[in-house]
Amino acid sequence: MSGWRQVAIIARRDFVQRATSKPFLFTMALIVGLVLVTGPLLADAGQPDPARQVGVVGEPSATFTASVQAFAAQVELEPELVGMDDVASGQDQLAAGDVDVVLVLEPPPGALVWQSEPDLRLATVLTGALRADAQQRAAAETGLSPSQAQRLLAPEAPSVEIVEPTDPRDTAEEAAVFVGVLLLYISVILFGQFVMLAVVEEKSSRVVEVILSRVLPYRLLAGKVIGIGVLAVVQIVLLAAALYVVARQVVPEEEFDFAVGIGLLASIVGWFLVGFAFYAVLYAALGSTVTRQEDMQSVALLPLLFVLPGYFIATFATGNPDGLLPTIASILPPTSPFVMPVRSAVGEVPPWQLGLSVVLLLAATYGMIRLAGRIYSGAILSIGAKVSLREAWRSSAHVPSE
Repeated sequence: MSGWRQVAIIARRDFVQRATSKPFLFTMALIVGLVLVTGPLLADAGQPDPARQVGVVGEPSATFTASVQAFAAQVELEPELVGMDDVASGQDQLAAGDVDVVLVLEPPPGALVWQSEPDLRLATVLTGALRADAQQRAAAETGLSPSQAQRLLAPEAPSVEIVEPTDPRDTAEEAAVFVGVLLLYISVILFGQFVMLAVVEEKSSRVVEVILSRVLPYRLLAGKVIGIGVLAVVQIVLLAAALYVVARQVVPEEEFDFAVGIGLLASIVGWFLVGFAFYAVLYAALGSTVTRQEDMQSVALLPLLFVLPGYFIATFATGNPDGLLPTIASILPPTSPFVMPVRSAVGEVPPWQLGLSVVLLLAATYGMIRLAGRIYSGAILSIGAKVSLREAWRSSAHVPSE
């Protein structure tokens, strides 16, 4: 059987084993379910407030009515003016909950009657409309014409010019890149530990001894990383589909436009795959040095020493993409899979920096595969106490490579 055939069989076995496990299925269903449930909730939260009923005692002027509508539009309210015979009947309807507030127009400047706590937005609308009506009356008493009073009380707003308008496509690209970095961060931690757990389970049950009688260690390592990596991609696709459904429910139809090009998506996927491969083989190598699941946490901390700084620097790079720290972190592995995509989306990255980052990351990933493969080969058959990295390296010298 060819080596690639062996790797494919191992990858399929690990994928099916993890994908059909009850804990994974339950967790995946729970996450997707929660994402889908948030759609209707967010859609309801984004709906405008219900109309406010305003009981009015007195005859409102045309200026007052127009001002109410103008001020209400600014704070996204829909007040409805309801005429009342007198204050007593207005208070009765206020107590019954038929109106939200009673507005008494006479004598000036008027009064607002609330049942308990005032609605600050509605109070602002009504107060502003009363003041505008009073100013209009004062201007009329001075002999100004309506047009003159309008220019005095509501002068024209200055024109606004933007030298460098923001392209909505840039915002969409920045959001897409940051989501990609976040998914890489989650996938490395979650599925990296899946890889480590799979290695430890096989080692503790001694199943690995049977497998290694037919398969070379580095092929077993590659199959595990590929199988669980594909599972990570499947989970991300399901989450992306759920988020798409939620977005269609929340975002208005006329504003729904993901202006993200195919090139950017390919770049995000490329950085994700290489970054995940780098960390997954590291998790597998470290998992081969322990036999018990209780010892996993002690070795699982090592990858986090690189994952956490990379994610935090990527977050910092959104506001300062050309800073010294983001620049260095975007070029040097193992932080470059997190930082470089953000810098590329937010700012202008010189081509030589991007090229150097890609070359260094690919070289580091290849070196990590070779290093992890050797550590894995030397430690996978050691049953008992935890194996040091030096011992695993020395033991690998006696393992056949072909």
